[in-house]
Amino acid sequence: MKNLKLYLPKINELNFAKNLLNDPATMAYNRGYNLPFPGYDKETGTITHDQAYWKKWYELYFSNPSEYFYAYIYDKDLKSFVGDVNFHPSRLNDFTRDIGIVIKDEFRGQGYGKLGLKLLVNKAFSYDSIRALANNFEKERVFALKIHKELGFKPIENNNKIIDLLLKKSEYKS
Repeated sequence: MKNLKLYLPKINELNFAKNLLNDPATMAYNRGYNLPFPGYDKETGTITHDQAYWKKWYELYFSNPSEYFYAYIYDKDLKSFVGDVNFHPSRLNDFTRDIGIVIKDEFRGQGYGKLGLKLLVNKAFSYDSIRALANNFEKERVFALKIHKELGFKPIENNNKIIDLLLKKSEYKS
């Protein structure tokens, strides 16, 4: 079993986040889509932000703990960051948060995704105001779908290319 924890970076410790978003191998799953993110490169899937963006982003994510959350996934044995997780307000309703998880390319397929997702779910559900978590991604991301389902996420909508998943706190078995 991997020895992981969530690590909340300080504002001067965002290089891992920046490098993760700028790594074409890690961000390849984003390649070719029309994503509405500032700094998104459709050819590589990478996302680049300037210092002003990071400052605003940090203030938002680190001053509203039950609304926004961001952390690195840290492997204590390797003494290395292996990915990141986040949640933010959902379009579904006030008590649901949309989530995200990114595992650095070199660490994929080693169990970090499921363990990191579980740490995020446990953190989110530690807040009374959060009663559900949602995520969506392309159907062809079968490993992402597998780990979400293993943790109890259920499909709520399934269109041609994207699957929407929901996990209710009342149904979660930690």
